[in-house]
Amino acid sequence: GELAEEGGAGSEEEFVKEYKDAYYARKFGLAPDDVEGHLNLRQKYVEGIVWCFSYYYNGCISWGWFFNYHHTPFVSDLMGCEDMEISFDLGKPFLPFQQLLGVLPIASRKLLPEPYADLMDRPSSKLNQAGFYPLEFEVDMEFKQNDWEGVALIPFIDANLLVHEHDKVRDACEATLPAVDKQRNTHGGQRIFTFDASAVDTVPSPVASLPDLTHCQTRCDGYSWPDFPMEQGGRFMPTLCEGVLTGDKAMAGFPSLFSRKIQCEQRVCSVNVFGRPSHKETIVIALAPREEGVATTAAHAAHLVGKSYYVGWPYLRECQIKAVSDRLCRITHREGQVKTTNHSPEQADKWMRDSRIEREVCMTKRGLEVGEVHVMLEVVVLSGMVRNARGELKKVFEGETLRYPLQLASQLPTQEDARHSEKKAAEALEEEFPVGSEVVVMQKPLTGTTAVVVGHPEGGKMVEVEMVLTPKVRLEQDFFGQRVVQGTVEWMSTQQLSMAIKVPPFLISKMGSTVRCKGGADIGLNIKFEKKGFCMVGYARKGEDNNWEYSKEAFELFRDYKVKFPHVFSGIQRCKDAREIDPKELLPGVDDAEKYLGEVTDFLRKHPYARLPLAPFSAQSCSVSSVSEIEKLSDEYVKMKATAVRVTKRSCMPPSALHIPVVGVDSEATSSAGNVSVGDRLVCAVNFGAVPFGTRGTAVAVEDDKLDVLWDTKILGGSTMGGRCSEFRGYRVKAGSVINISPKHKARPPQQQQQQQGWAGGA
Repeated sequence: GELAEEGGAGSEEEFVKEYKDAYYARKFGLAPDDVEGHLNLRQKYVEGIVWCFSYYYNGCISWGWFFNYHHTPFVSDLMGCEDMEISFDLGKPFLPFQQLLGVLPIASRKLLPEPYADLMDRPSSKLNQAGFYPLEFEVDMEFKQNDWEGVALIPFIDANLLVHEHDKVRDACEATLPAVDKQRNTHGGQRIFTFDASAVDTVPSPVASLPDLTHCQTRCDGYSWPDFPMEQGGRFMPTLCEGVLTGDKAMAGFPSLFSRKIQCEQRVCSVNVFGRPSHKETIVIALAPREEGVATTAAHAAHLVGKSYYVGWPYLRECQIKAVSDRLCRITHREGQVKTTNHSPEQADKWMRDSRIEREVCMTKRGLEVGEVHVMLEVVVLSGMVRNARGELKKVFEGETLRYPLQLASQLPTQEDARHSEKKAAEALEEEFPVGSEVVVMQKPLTGTTAVVVGHPEGGKMVEVEMVLTPKVRLEQDFFGQRVVQGTVEWMSTQQLSMAIKVPPFLISKMGSTVRCKGGADIGLNIKFEKKGFCMVGYARKGEDNNWEYSKEAFELFRDYKVKFPHVFSGIQRCKDAREIDPKELLPGVDDAEKYLGEVTDFLRKHPYARLPLAPFSAQSCSVSSVSEIEKLSDEYVKMKATAVRVTKRSCMPPSALHIPVVGVDSEATSSAGNVSVGDRLVCAVNFGAVPFGTRGTAVAVEDDKLDVLWDTKILGGSTMGGRCSEFRGYRVKAGSVINISPKHKARPPQQQQQQQGWAGGA
């Protein structure tokens, strides 16, 4: 734009041409007059589009085709596509070891048997001599922000040479290669994996570092491709399944621009999708004016308050409308009564500002012009379904209140989503609790015990279940988490911590957060952020008096930091008022301040605490030592249960005493936000997700409705929770997916004033 203004009409086009020429020369080595080179690049790129399209809709059309460039042409240069002759040779797929040789870096050679891995780095290997496995290579970061976006500039492997060298190794080690490796290097049969709720298999892990997959509700069967009709070309033809509705007949959640009258236009509107506002023209979708009779005031829309509706066009979501408002008033619905509150002049002005903001947000975030906003809706969206004690399925509307312009709301879609349909209780227990179903007992003293339904006695009014019990294991032995949390006094005030490590209290406050030095180094511990509202799990927290408290691990971190780098602590006391500290003023007695700071930042970066997550002030969390103690007791408990005498028992129970999981549906029996504290024992109450149904664990952090749980057994997909527990033992779940089986919570233990005396050694 600037060039065009300075140099006339043709200057911008000249600039674009120069820019493109430089790009093609830099990325491809193509000169502007290399017509054949440019045509080959465009041809290959269009072939790639055709290959991808065909792959996803019809299957692989060429096993050997690949895009032999590291970068792409400009889309504006894809001209003459209609004249391109595009064809593919089907070929045949690589064998597994050939495929691995074609894609693995040399650092992953251990994934291949040694004779094949030698092809990567043996000096006499032709693949190695050709430079296909470089130890060092350039990564093109132009126009990139993150490392993973970089383009690795490594050579494209010669497929014919790869196959030739592979086959030589295969023939040479035919007699010596283990049978298991020979089997790995063959094409297997086709398999189809199907969900099967009745399956409870354990799939052994093929890798020592991964746990077994327990309670696997998946069935694996052989599969043969059907004979496709010749009228379909003898191949698979993708079509919508029978009964699927689209357009304005689609159910909620499936977007359709055609359910409303719209207009499209190009304009400069600074749409911000990827973190930066656009500077060029954008295709904007403008909603056509609503038909006559549509509400233009809050009074006209008052009949919607308290009812279900759909908002967020074109991605409609079911909601419950809590209030409607305009610049004059706000209408709410409480306890069956509609209440109208007139706005004051200040409130009216604020409403007008907010309505303009909502309109601007629709434009800048979605490229959607909704027009002038006359009415706003305050809604709570559908969060899921819940099964109550009577067995009824009910909709649940929970979460924060959101605001939408009335223009983005709609009445019920043509087709209601069957997954979100409320249902009455099953008329027969045989339907609600089928024989063979797994359930969780909710009746004391067996709360949390898993059982299997075996019958429906007493005329179908009761449910008979079978349980495996360990009567020698006392019930209270399962509540070790609460004992650890309640029996350990482990938090210190700022004053106590400052006395323990012999520094002023302000230094604890300052060093606990971010401390910037000129040049960019951060020498703060970053375990608390007052303005952002976050703190490090297990190290710092807000106490009941809203003052900062620190754990034993935090004390040890401060102490070790001070012992190892005393100049930092003394220097910060001198520079306490500086927003950005000069290293020379911080470390006047240190010969090489830059090297010293490098050692400081290296210490902080490599310390185990640096891997721990941050959490809001409102979150509860155990200290790292408490998590370690809970894991130790959990292991002892599991071992004790495994070696205890087992008794199979049958019992008849009312349906209200049992919880049966329904996919995608919560239960009133499961926990809710605020109903779980750290140390509580939990049972997984859902039969989907990573954690198997009935698995027990202990809550070690609670953040709103999200729980960090230390499970009694390894979970596939689990983690160390930032180093707080052993591998695969930690996994975050929602409160609604577990049942809290702990006794009622006890009050938080009082802080002991003299606890720092036992920690002060070595400070």
